[in-house]
Amino acid sequence: MTRRRRLLFASALATLPALAQAGEIAFAPVPIAADDAAKRQVIATSSVTINGTEYPIGYTVLASSGDRIGDGVFAALKDRQGDLVRSADGALKAVSTKPVDSSAYGGLRAPCAGAVTRWTTHLGSDEHSADARGHVG
Repeated sequence: MTRRRRLLFASALATLPALAQAGEIAFAPVPIAADDAAKRQVIATSSVTINGTEYPIGYTVLASSGDRIGDGVFAALKDRQGDLVRSADGALKAVSTKPVDSSAYGGLRAPCAGAVTRWTTHLGSDEHSADARGHVG
């Protein structure tokens, strides 16, 4: 699930008590990202209308990748030695990659959140159905 989806979902959760009794629900429109910079912004609807009554909703960003929190850096990528994977100018850079073959487990539909465990195995998830075979085609 993308960060934007998680934030929209969290905002919608705040209205669940009202939703249980709702007959009609409409969210305020969200503009479509017109350029790359807009695609990188967190965007959420500002309100929801339930049975004709408008309620403000929103989100709060607690941390973004690269933010220093205490002694650490949020979402920092580290190598096997625990060091940040950065070039001399401080920018992150990929150092290696290889495909992950999940065919023995039924495949993945939309893999995300991949990471290497301390045992050097892959840890990831599928954003959708647990059975990708149902979505072939």
